[in-house]
Amino acid sequence: MNNIKKSFIGILALHAAFIFNILFIMLMPDTLLFILIIPIIIQTVKLEENPSLTHYLSLALLLGIAGLSKYTAILFLIPIILYLIIKKRLDILFNIKTIPAIIMAIIIISPVIYWNIQNNWGSFLYQSDHVLGSHSINIKNLLTSLSGELVAYNPMLFIISFFG
Repeated sequence: MNNIKKSFIGILALHAAFIFNILFIMLMPDTLLFILIIPIIIQTVKLEENPSLTHYLSLALLLGIAGLSKYTAILFLIPIILYLIIKKRLDILFNIKTIPAIIMAIIIISPVIYWNIQNNWGSFLYQSDHVLGSHSINIKNLLTSLSGELVAYNPMLFIISFFG
């Protein structure tokens, strides 16, 4: 399948997802994250093809902007790292060029860190309490959350996101 067909199928899948369309309409902070997903993916592929400092810094810039948009952008690191591991590109992960990229991303999100330092990590604590809901694991809440995702996403995207 050529890249144009893959791109078209990806766009169709994105627009078929109920939750994406609702969030775009409501203009939540997630909207910027959704806009940044494609450039982050493209930049990750460019980094894989040519691990130059420019590509490391470009990816750091995008991830930093995403981090300013919403704290959950930190979760973008997991699929990027897993992708590079699956592609057997540990040379990209364990490269001296990652250090300036990490520093750049931290500098970009420094206003968030600074505000939280001044306010007893208030927004981080709120987010962790909001996400975890309690200090113990609750299987009922997990299953309720997964059921909500199954309804919000179309079933195919749910399966892909679950294993993604």
